[in-house]
Amino acid sequence: METILLRWSNLSAEAIYYVLLHKKTQQELANILKVTQPAIHKRLDTANLEAISMSLNYISQLIAE
Repeated sequence: METILLRWSNLSAEAIYYVLLHKKTQQELANILKVTQPAIHKRLDTANLEAISMSLNYISQLIAE
């Protein structure tokens, strides 16, 4: 996971922050940041949101056991 985090730009980190901590949709985030939804999608894809989400879910499951 650290390898993924080290490749984030400020824009990607900002998008991940809003999605994970504030549960914002891509469209809500686009409105907040005054960009298009496809731009947000690209930031999240570049940040590898899917891998981050899977890792966080796995860690949560381990803690719950």
